[in-house]
Amino acid sequence: NFTIHGLWPDNVKTMMNNCDPSTKFNKIAVAEQKNELEKRWPELTSLAHIALTSQSFWKYEYEKHGTCCFPAYSQSAYFDFAIKLKDKTDLLTILRSQGVTPGSTYTGERINSSIASVTRVKPNLKCLYYQGKLELKEIGICF
Repeated sequence: NFTIHGLWPDNVKTMMNNCDPSTKFNKIAVAEQKNELEKRWPELTSLAHIALTSQSFWKYEYEKHGTCCFPAYSQSAYFDFAIKLKDKTDLLTILRSQGVTPGSTYTGERINSSIASVTRVKPNLKCLYYQGKLELKEIGICF
């Protein structure tokens, strides 16, 4: 399935980063929230038990982007909002419902139009070459 890369606020003209260096990440103690985040927003460069203990990826994302949502969104609300957006916009389900399945070849326009038919916005596709073939790496959606 797709995972969350990040949830980045913007002010219409520019993406907001490192808005409040004084606001620090507090390790997530609630097991349910940690498990829900691990399902949707895993740290892909570490084993799950290490990532759940260190929480370094979530810390990085919150301190860089989540602090820009404060005080409208607390740290907990920021992560809960990311989970809700992921569930609301389940890209794998959306693509499958439009006949686009993993392992097959599609044009960028086909992927774009399949997602846009449900979300009503065109996604930002990022692709890379892997073993001589262009592969979908990331789908960005502006809410």
